[in-house]
Amino acid sequence: MVDDFTKYERMEERDVKPEQVYLIAEADGLDFSTSIRMLRRVYNLSLIEAKEVSILSKSKADSLIKHQEKLLPSLEKALNKLTIGDE
Repeated sequence: MVDDFTKYERMEERDVKPEQVYLIAEADGLDFSTSIRMLRRVYNLSLIEAKEVSILSKSKADSLIKHQEKLLPSLEKALNKLTIGDE
């Protein structure tokens, strides 16, 4: 599989943030796995870092931890429903 990430490499050279480049790649039609591969190659990110960029690019949170904290109340509510249903 040969990917041409030249467009995104040029953006990185102009100091465009990875979150912005991820959104552009998505608008260009790159699927999730290709966008993650692009971030890893262009920005030299780990898989975890690239996934964090993908989440934060669409989130209003400024970190992955804050994004996950927002999910906690919904998860707790769902778990409580499961626990009550088991009784």
